[in-house]
This record gives sequence, structure tokens and C-alpha cells, in this order.
Amino acid sequence: MNKTKKKFLYLCLFLCLFTTNASHADWINDDDDGDYRCEPNRKICFTLYCNYKKTMSNGVTKKCEAAAKFVHWVTARGYEVWNESSGLSNPLFEVKCESDFLFSGTGRRFTDHNGTRIQPLNQPFPDVEFPKYSLESGHRTVESYLNLLEGKMEGRCAIYTGTSLHL
Repeated sequence: MNKTKKKFLYLCLFLCLFTTNASHADWINDDDDGDYRCEPNRKICFTLYCNYKKTMSNGVTKKCEAAAKFVHWVTARGYEVWNESSGLSNPLFEVKCESDFLFSGTGRRFTDHNGTRIQPLNQPFPDVEFPKYSLESGHRTVESYLNLLEGKMEGRCAIYTGTSLHL
């Protein structure tokens, strides 16, 4: 192999290694099982539906529901990617307690080492929290919290993923 071809191969290898740590929307180092593959992330449509229940001090049980639909990046293998939503990737978000809508509109999503939080775009409450690794490709049910001004409610969220979306 001549020197030009060797330099070219080294350059390709070098670029591949450094582009694996580029932005989430680009290329990633998907090294969860030790093999290094340069594959692009992909967008997945997530839909979640949550139920919460809390027995108040007066014995009355308060029931709430939350729902959201959004597009989120996952790795080539479908694993969660840490990022936050903006613009078109902001979720449609809705929270309802008994028959009263507490919020219905555009929300904001944060996914990081703590998990995921979805809240209204311009206010902190009500918000939904669920643990890290919940936003992976596939269907699952996870423990969740609904934070209201009057306190925290425990519940569960059913999370569904759709097909890859190209926006």
C-alpha cells in the first residue's frame, strides 16, 4: 500500500473516531457493548399516557392524567439520547385532574442523567417526571411523578414509540 492510500485510511479512521462524539443529531459512539460503529442517530415519535392517584389527608382520592406526544432522538440501536426539546420537537402536553384541565398546549422536555421532565413551555407546573432510560425505542410502562403546585403525585406512564420520523 502506498503512502497516499495509508494517509487517506488514517484520515478516515481519525475522522470516524472524532465524529462519533459530535452532536446528538449527527453521529454517535454507540459503545454500550464495546463495539464502535459510526451510525447516525434517528428520530422516533414518542407517545405517553400517565395515570396518577393520591389520597389526600381528608380521605378523598385525587386522580390525574397526563399525556404527551413528541419527537425525540435515539441512538441507532434505539437507546435514549440526552437533550432538550426546542421548536418543532417540543411536545404536545396535557394534564387533567378529575374533570379540570390544568394544562393543554405546547410543553418542553428535558432528558439528562436524572431522567426526563416534561412541563409547560412557559411555567414550571404541572410537570411529569420519569426515570432515565425511559425514552428508548419500544413500548414500556415506567414509574412516574406528577408535580403540582400542591405537591407530588405518584403514578405510572405507558410509553409507546412509533416509526422513525424525518423532519
